[in-house]
Amino acid sequence: MNFEVNVDHSRKIIYMRFADTVNYEALLAFITALMQHPEFNEQYNGICDTRGSLLALSHDDLIRFRAWLEMRDARLLGRWAILADSNMNFGTSRMWEALSAGYHKGLQVFKNEQEAYDWLHAGS
Repeated sequence: MNFEVNVDHSRKIIYMRFADTVNYEALLAFITALMQHPEFNEQYNGICDTRGSLLALSHDDLIRFRAWLEMRDARLLGRWAILADSNMNFGTSRMWEALSAGYHKGLQVFKNEQEAYDWLHAGS
């Protein structure tokens, strides 16, 4: 698989890291595996680390992804921070931030890891 998931129960944070290229099919596989992960808790906050990967997702892919989440009532109820190290991943993630407005408790895109963690903890 092209991702990893770790859960920090003491901080109530799910840490996800993508590797390689992430297209629509890989994104569906990822979210399915995340929700089936034995330690998954929909109430936890999350960090989605895209650094070193390539988000090959179009606007249409992200619209389809939101519809897919809503059809399955796939809820991620915590706040979510996306880490991006390239302008392309940052832009794609910001597009998701806009398209997912009202779906998450909060979602924001960062290039700085410490700022992402600070933002997550500020909402706790």
